[in-house]
Amino acid sequence: MRFDSGRKGTRMRIKHTWIAGLLVVASIAATAETVTSHFDKSFPAKPGGTLKVEASFHDVTVTVAPTDTIHIVIDMKLTAWPADAKEYLDAYAPVFKDEGDTLLVRSQAKGRFTFGFMSSEGTIAITLPPKMNIVLDTGSGDCKVTGDTDSMTVSFDTGSGGAYFEGTARVLKADTGSGNVTARVSGPIERADIDTGSGDVDFRGEAAVFNADTGSGDVRAEGLKGDANFDTGSGDVVAQWSSLAEGSRLVVETEVSVHAA
Repeated sequence: MRFDSGRKGTRMRIKHTWIAGLLVVASIAATAETVTSHFDKSFPAKPGGTLKVEASFHDVTVTVAPTDTIHIVIDMKLTAWPADAKEYLDAYAPVFKDEGDTLLVRSQAKGRFTFGFMSSEGTIAITLPPKMNIVLDTGSGDCKVTGDTDSMTVSFDTGSGGAYFEGTARVLKADTGSGNVTARVSGPIERADIDTGSGDVDFRGEAAVFNADTGSGDVRAEGLKGDANFDTGSGDVVAQWSSLAEGSRLVVETEVSVHAA
């Protein structure tokens, strides 16, 4: 009897906690304020130069297309206490800097800023011409690049977002904390360097040199043409070569299984 009574008491406490949580959520929804912002900017093309994006929570999409300008659209939505919402939004107001051969687009909290309750979402959509390097650095947003860069470098660096590339480049670099890396390369690539903490790697296309390092993710690479280095903590490795030059070097370090074709 005492045991059953204790269980009922535990259930009552859980139920009360659950109801209290719902009341807190309802209170926040009723009193919070949502603010939005929209930025639309265009800049001259920088052939041989670099587009660099530094973002916080934004999903970043870059489309390479035949155009004479770099077109950037940034949308943000933040929800916070009414007294803080506008201030928080202003803290993330984007900065555009023309630094010689580099165009910097930054949307990160400025200076030292202490946030209370806040939820946020945002997108950065960019269209730019070929013959420009692309460097994307985000805290938690996904990054996507599509198009023919005309033999330039594409670089991803994200904390918890994923990285997706589809098109052509000379060099592809991707570093993610927990996001997956997916690449669909439609032309020969000199080098691909991919590093993930716990994300999977899925690469398809011709690569003369391919390096993949994952903490716990799987690696699948198809269409390789030369040297390859695989290092995984607990993931599987599946690799396929479309051709293999004499003297090519293959290094695999993994605790699970390897399949090569």
